[in-house]
Amino acid sequence: MLYLQLPAILNQRGVNDHLSFLVKSGFTYHTAHRLLHNSNNSISFKHMEKLCVLLNCSITDLFVWKQDKGDISNAGHPLAGLVQLEGSAFIAEHLLQLPLAKVGQVRKMIEEIKNG
Repeated sequence: MLYLQLPAILNQRGVNDHLSFLVKSGFTYHTAHRLLHNSNNSISFKHMEKLCVLLNCSITDLFVWKQDKGDISNAGHPLAGLVQLEGSAFIAEHLLQLPLAKVGQVRKMIEEIKNG
């Protein structure tokens, strides 16, 4: 089954109050709540696009696929490539624990990744 991994993405982006953030970004309270709690059977293209633009991610980043229990027939299915985000901690929390010299190394690595 496909699931939105919106809380994990928001955590990665450093957003603490997920519901408030989505409402302030133009989602209705009801829609934001449904999206955050995977309590909807569908999501509109408009909402997918809005989330992707807002969070600077692709559509495939929004979803994770979890196989139904006991279903091994789809193990090699392309949907298995929808990766679940590891951990929910914002990267800044990890940076706070590093010595300054290591933070400089991380900054250089980030610049290299951004540039190419």
